[in-house]
Amino acid sequence: MDFIKTIIIDDEEDARHMLRLLLKKYSSIEIIGEAASVQDGITLIETSNPMLIFLDIELTDGTGFDLLNHFPEANFQLVFITAYDDFAIKAFKYNAIDYLLKPINPLELEKVIQKTQKGIQPNWIKQVDALLSTVKEKKVEKILLGTSEGVNVIKLSEIIHIEAEGSYSIIFLINNERLIVSKNMKELECLLDSGTFFRTHQSYIVNLNYVKKILKDDGGLILLQDHSKIPISRRKKESFLKKLVSFIK
Repeated sequence: MDFIKTIIIDDEEDARHMLRLLLKKYSSIEIIGEAASVQDGITLIETSNPMLIFLDIELTDGTGFDLLNHFPEANFQLVFITAYDDFAIKAFKYNAIDYLLKPINPLELEKVIQKTQKGIQPNWIKQVDALLSTVKEKKVEKILLGTSEGVNVIKLSEIIHIEAEGSYSIIFLINNERLIVSKNMKELECLLDSGTFFRTHQSYIVNLNYVKKILKDDGGLILLQDHSKIPISRRKKESFLKKLVSFIK
C-alpha cells in the first residue's frame, strides 16, 4: 500500500492530538511530523517532503497563508483547518480549496480524505495562486470554475448573468464570452455574493451591476447592459426591486 505522508501544522496541541486520533482510522495516512508555527512548518515541509498537509490558519507567528507564500510551486495537497472565519471560508470556496472547521466533523474529514486519495489535481497550482491573490487583495475578486477544457479563473466583475443548462450552467461574460461550467444554479447561487448577484428565476442569476432597465413585457423582464432580456418570476419581483434599490444606494 502507498502511504500518504502527512504533517499537521497547528499551534493548538489539543487540536493536533484530536486530529491525530481522527486520522488513525485511515490506513493510507502516515503522519510523519507536526509543527506549531509558520517557521517550524516551513522547515518541516522542506525536510520531510510531505504529500498532504493539514494547516491551521492562525499560527503563533503568522498565518497559514504566510507559510503557503514560501511554496509558490506547492507539490503537496493541502487542507486548511480553521475556526469560523467568514472571509477565509469564502476564499476557500471561491478557489476550490479544501477546508475543515474546528471542531473537526469526522464526516467532513472523511470527504476530504477521499478527495486527497486521488492525488494532486492538474489545476492545483492555479487554485493556490488564486487563493493567495484573494487573501492578498483582502477581497474576493475571482472564482475558479471547471469547464470541459479545465479550470477557469473568472473575474466576478465580468460575469453579466448566468443561465441554467440542465445540470450545467452557462456563464455570460463581458466581450460576448460564454463558459459552460460543471455546476448547477443552486451551487452557483450559494457560491456567489448575494449582495451583488440575484437569482431572478429558477434558471437565471444576474449581476446587479449590469441591470439597465426593468421592462413590463411578459409580466416582467430585466434588460441588461449586453441587451439580454432576463425573466423575473412573480414571487421574486418585489424582493428583486428592494435588492436593486438597496444596491444602487
